Amino acid sequence: IFQKNTILDIYLEPIKHILHHEPGQFVLTSFLKNLPGGEHHPFSISSPPESSQIRLSVKVVGDYTSKLPFLQIGDRVKLYGPYGAFAKRIKDNRPILCIAGGIGITPLLSIIQNETTNKSTREIVLYYLTKNSLEAVYNDELLMLASQNPYLKIVNWYSSELGRISIDKIENAIGSLSEYHILLCGPSKMMDEISKQAIKSGVKEENIVFEDFAFI
Repeated sequence: IFQKNTILDIYLEPIKHILHHEPGQFVLTSFLKNLPGGEHHPFSISSPPESSQIRLSVKVVGDYTSKLPFLQIGDRVKLYGPYGAFAKRIKDNRPILCIAGGIGITPLLSIIQNETTNKSTREIVLYYLTKNSLEAVYNDELLMLASQNPYLKIVNWYSSELGRISIDKIENAIGSLSEYHILLCGPSKMMDEISKQAIKSGVKEENIVFEDFAFI
Protein backbone atom coordinates (compact mmCIF):
# COMPACT_ATOMS: atom_id res chain seq x y z
CA ILE A 1 0.00 0.00 0.00
CA PHE A 2 1.26 3.46 -0.87
CA GLN A 3 -0.58 6.67 -0.03
CA LYS A 4 0.00 10.21 -1.22
CA ASN A 5 -2.42 12.88 -0.09
CA THR A 6 -5.91 11.37 -0.51
CA ILE A 7 -4.89 8.82 -3.17
CA LEU A 8 -4.14 5.24 -2.15
CA ASP A 9 -2.38 2.68 -4.35
CA ILE A 10 -3.09 -0.93 -3.40
CA TYR A 11 -0.79 -3.56 -4.94
CA LEU A 12 -2.18 -7.08 -5.22
CA GLU A 13 -0.52 -10.37 -6.12
CA PRO A 14 -2.50 -13.42 -7.25
CA ILE A 15 -2.83 -16.43 -4.95
CA LYS A 16 -4.59 -18.88 -7.28
CA HIS A 17 -5.67 -17.32 -10.55
CA ILE A 18 -3.99 -14.55 -12.51
CA LEU A 19 -6.39 -11.81 -13.53
CA HIS A 20 -6.11 -11.09 -17.25
CA HIS A 21 -7.33 -7.60 -18.02
CA GLU A 22 -7.24 -5.10 -20.83
CA PRO A 23 -5.97 -1.55 -20.34
CA GLY A 24 -8.57 0.71 -18.75
CA GLN A 25 -10.74 -1.97 -17.18
CA PHE A 26 -12.01 -2.13 -13.59
CA VAL A 27 -12.81 -4.81 -11.03
CA LEU A 28 -15.22 -5.30 -8.18
CA THR A 29 -13.37 -5.87 -4.93
CA SER A 30 -14.34 -7.63 -1.72
CA PHE A 31 -11.77 -7.31 1.06
CA LEU A 32 -11.78 -10.40 3.28
CA LYS A 33 -11.10 -8.43 6.43
CA ASN A 34 -13.61 -7.03 8.86
CA LEU A 35 -12.00 -3.63 8.79
CA PRO A 36 -13.40 -2.47 5.43
CA GLY A 37 -15.95 -5.27 5.28
CA GLY A 38 -16.91 -7.54 2.40
CA GLU A 39 -18.91 -5.05 0.36
CA HIS A 40 -18.31 -5.05 -3.38
CA HIS A 41 -16.78 -1.82 -4.67
CA PRO A 42 -15.60 -0.97 -8.19
CA PHE A 43 -12.04 0.28 -8.55
CA SER A 44 -10.09 0.99 -11.72
CA ILE A 45 -6.95 -1.00 -12.48
CA SER A 46 -4.15 1.53 -12.91
CA SER A 47 -1.47 -1.01 -13.82
CA PRO A 48 -0.97 -2.28 -17.40
CA PRO A 49 -1.77 -5.86 -18.46
CA GLU A 50 1.96 -6.63 -18.61
CA SER A 51 2.47 -6.01 -14.88
CA SER A 52 2.90 -8.97 -12.51
CA GLN A 53 0.86 -7.10 -9.90
CA ILE A 54 -2.58 -5.54 -9.99
CA ARG A 55 -2.56 -1.95 -8.83
CA LEU A 56 -5.83 -0.42 -7.69
CA SER A 57 -5.84 3.35 -7.22
CA VAL A 58 -8.42 4.70 -4.80
CA LYS A 59 -9.42 8.13 -3.61
CA VAL A 60 -9.84 8.00 0.16
CA VAL A 61 -13.20 9.63 0.74
CA GLY A 62 -16.15 8.33 2.75
CA ASP A 63 -16.51 5.61 5.37
CA TYR A 64 -15.49 2.63 3.24
CA THR A 65 -12.37 3.98 1.55
CA SER A 66 -11.17 5.68 4.75
CA LYS A 67 -10.60 2.19 6.20
CA LEU A 68 -8.47 0.94 3.31
CA PRO A 69 -5.18 2.60 4.43
CA PHE A 70 -5.25 0.27 7.45
CA LEU A 71 -4.96 -2.87 5.30
CA GLN A 72 -1.78 -4.83 5.88
CA ILE A 73 0.53 -6.99 3.79
CA GLY A 74 -1.02 -10.45 3.53
CA ASP A 75 -4.64 -9.29 3.75
CA ARG A 76 -6.74 -11.01 1.13
CA VAL A 77 -9.17 -9.61 -1.39
CA LYS A 78 -11.45 -11.20 -3.96
CA LEU A 79 -11.57 -9.61 -7.37
CA TYR A 80 -14.53 -9.96 -9.69
CA GLY A 81 -14.13 -9.10 -13.33
CA PRO A 82 -12.50 -7.47 -15.13
CA TYR A 83 -15.26 -5.28 -16.52
CA GLY A 84 -15.58 -2.35 -18.86
CA ALA A 85 -14.82 -1.58 -22.48
CA PHE A 86 -12.98 1.70 -22.08
CA ALA A 87 -10.12 0.78 -24.43
CA LYS A 88 -11.98 -1.55 -26.80
CA ARG A 89 -13.15 1.30 -29.02
CA ILE A 90 -9.66 2.63 -29.78
CA LYS A 91 -8.35 -0.27 -31.86
CA ASP A 92 -7.48 1.83 -34.91
CA ASN A 93 -4.50 4.17 -34.92
CA ARG A 94 -6.36 7.45 -34.48
CA PRO A 95 -4.70 9.87 -32.09
CA ILE A 96 -6.13 9.90 -28.57
CA LEU A 97 -7.08 12.83 -26.40
CA CYS A 98 -7.36 11.72 -22.78
CA ILE A 99 -9.08 14.04 -20.32
CA ALA A 100 -8.78 12.92 -16.70
CA GLY A 101 -10.44 14.69 -13.80
CA GLY A 102 -8.64 13.91 -10.52
CA ILE A 103 -8.80 10.20 -9.67
CA GLY A 104 -10.18 9.68 -13.18
CA ILE A 105 -6.54 9.38 -14.22
CA THR A 106 -6.42 5.74 -13.05
CA PRO A 107 -7.78 3.81 -16.06
CA LEU A 108 -5.92 6.18 -18.36
CA LEU A 109 -2.66 5.35 -16.58
CA SER A 110 -3.17 1.71 -17.55
CA ILE A 111 -3.87 2.64 -21.18
CA ILE A 112 -0.89 4.99 -21.45
CA GLN A 113 1.48 2.50 -19.83
CA ASN A 114 0.29 -0.21 -22.22
CA GLU A 115 0.78 2.01 -25.27
CA THR A 116 4.26 2.96 -24.05
CA THR A 117 5.35 -0.60 -23.23
CA ASN A 118 4.21 -1.82 -26.64
CA LYS A 119 6.02 1.06 -28.38
CA SER A 120 2.88 2.33 -30.05
CA THR A 121 3.35 5.20 -32.49
CA ARG A 122 -0.14 6.52 -31.78
CA GLU A 123 -0.22 10.16 -30.69
CA ILE A 124 -1.61 10.59 -27.15
CA VAL A 125 -2.37 13.92 -25.52
CA LEU A 126 -3.32 13.74 -21.86
CA TYR A 127 -4.98 16.61 -20.02
CA TYR A 128 -4.62 15.88 -16.31
CA LEU A 129 -7.16 18.05 -14.48
CA THR A 130 -6.59 18.78 -10.81
CA LYS A 131 -7.13 21.73 -8.50
CA ASN A 132 -3.38 22.28 -8.03
CA SER A 133 -0.01 20.56 -8.35
CA LEU A 134 -0.33 18.85 -4.96
CA GLU A 135 -3.38 16.94 -6.19
CA ALA A 136 -1.60 15.76 -9.35
CA VAL A 137 -0.13 12.79 -7.49
CA TYR A 138 0.77 10.79 -10.63
CA ASN A 139 2.83 13.55 -12.25
CA ASP A 140 6.18 11.83 -11.67
CA GLU A 141 4.91 8.58 -13.16
CA LEU A 142 3.45 10.40 -16.16
CA LEU A 143 6.65 12.36 -16.75
CA MET A 144 8.61 9.11 -16.70
CA LEU A 145 6.26 7.61 -19.29
CA ALA A 146 6.54 10.74 -21.43
CA SER A 147 10.34 10.40 -21.34
CA GLN A 148 9.97 6.88 -22.76
CA ASN A 149 7.25 7.68 -25.30
CA PRO A 150 7.94 10.44 -27.87
CA TYR A 151 4.28 10.30 -28.99
CA LEU A 152 2.91 11.14 -25.52
CA LYS A 153 2.24 14.72 -24.41
CA ILE A 154 1.21 15.53 -20.84
CA VAL A 155 -0.67 18.74 -20.05
CA ASN A 156 -1.34 19.64 -16.43
CA TRP A 157 -4.44 21.76 -16.00
CA TYR A 158 -4.70 23.33 -12.55
CA SER A 159 -8.18 24.78 -12.14
CA SER A 160 -7.07 27.09 -9.32
CA GLU A 161 -4.85 28.89 -11.86
CA LEU A 162 -6.46 28.24 -15.24
CA GLY A 163 -10.17 27.91 -14.46
CA ARG A 164 -12.36 25.30 -16.10
CA ILE A 165 -11.19 23.30 -19.08
CA SER A 166 -13.11 23.46 -22.35
CA ILE A 167 -12.85 21.92 -25.80
CA ASP A 168 -12.25 25.38 -27.26
CA LYS A 169 -9.20 25.85 -25.03
CA ILE A 170 -7.86 22.42 -25.97
CA GLU A 171 -8.37 23.02 -29.70
CA ASN A 172 -6.62 26.38 -29.41
CA ALA A 173 -3.63 24.45 -28.07
CA ILE A 174 -3.51 21.33 -30.26
CA GLY A 175 -5.81 22.01 -33.22
CA SER A 176 -8.97 20.33 -34.48
CA LEU A 177 -10.12 17.20 -32.64
CA SER A 178 -12.23 15.80 -35.47
CA GLU A 179 -9.83 12.89 -36.05
CA TYR A 180 -9.27 12.06 -32.37
CA HIS A 181 -10.64 9.46 -30.06
CA ILE A 182 -11.55 11.27 -26.85
CA LEU A 183 -11.35 9.28 -23.62
CA LEU A 184 -13.07 10.89 -20.62
CA CYS A 185 -12.86 9.84 -17.00
CA GLY A 186 -13.77 11.97 -14.01
CA PRO A 187 -16.81 13.62 -12.45
CA SER A 188 -20.03 12.96 -14.39
CA LYS A 189 -20.76 16.67 -14.87
CA MET A 190 -17.31 17.25 -16.37
CA MET A 191 -17.64 14.30 -18.77
CA ASP A 192 -21.10 15.43 -19.87
CA GLU A 193 -20.03 19.01 -20.51
CA ILE A 194 -16.86 18.06 -22.39
CA SER A 195 -18.74 15.51 -24.48
CA LYS A 196 -21.36 18.05 -25.56
CA GLN A 197 -18.68 20.61 -26.41
CA ALA A 198 -16.73 18.04 -28.44
CA ILE A 199 -19.77 17.01 -30.48
CA LYS A 200 -20.57 20.68 -31.13
CA SER A 201 -17.01 21.18 -32.39
CA GLY A 202 -17.34 18.33 -34.91
CA VAL A 203 -16.18 15.20 -33.07
CA LYS A 204 -18.32 12.18 -33.90
CA GLU A 205 -20.22 10.81 -30.92
CA GLU A 206 -18.86 7.30 -31.51
CA ASN A 207 -15.33 8.64 -31.02
CA ILE A 208 -16.08 9.85 -27.49
CA VAL A 209 -15.63 7.17 -24.81
CA PHE A 210 -16.64 7.51 -21.17
CA GLU A 211 -15.55 5.45 -18.19
CA ASP A 212 -18.87 4.97 -16.42
CA PHE A 213 -18.16 1.57 -14.80
CA ALA A 214 -20.45 -0.28 -17.23
CA PHE A 215 -20.45 -4.06 -16.77
CA ILE A 216 -19.47 -5.14 -20.28
